Amino acid sequence: MSILSGDSKEKKKQYRKKYYADNADKLKKYAKVYRTENAEKRRQDQKLYHAKNRAKANLASAEWKKKNPQKNREIQLKHKYGITPDQIMAAMNKQNHRCAVCGGINNDSGKRVLGVDHCHATGKVRGMLCGNCNRMIGMAKDSPSILMAAARYLEQWAC
Repeated sequence: MSILSGDSKEKKKQYRKKYYADNADKLKKYAKVYRTENAEKRRQDQKLYHAKNRAKANLASAEWKKKNPQKNREIQLKHKYGITPDQIMAAMNKQNHRCAVCGGINNDSGKRVLGVDHCHATGKVRGMLCGNCNRMIGMAKDSPSILMAAARYLEQWAC
């Protein structure tokens, strides 16, 4: 029988709090060992949990994104490219709100037409491109020689 079996919930809570405070280092070490030894099982448990609760998680995520559109974009920019919305605006102003490749204009409809172009090898932001130009560079695997070969081909078969 437990030491706390007849105690009130409040007494049990106080006991646990004191126990964790007194044994913090030991418990952290145990937790680290447990996480390491059970990493695969934990991954499987997480996958199972997410599979069972996907709809609930997606709904919560969608609600947060709807309530925090600016914060969500800031997080994405910082995480993906290491830049801020102000840096994006500076790049847009530098390019006169036009695609750096084709010169297409970014419209004022509120919809983002120009996207952040970055080097996939270094992660460095190169500029702002329309979706078609960004995909073209991506499909060419960021290779100038492939793009130049494509340009030569088009010049040869100009119609």
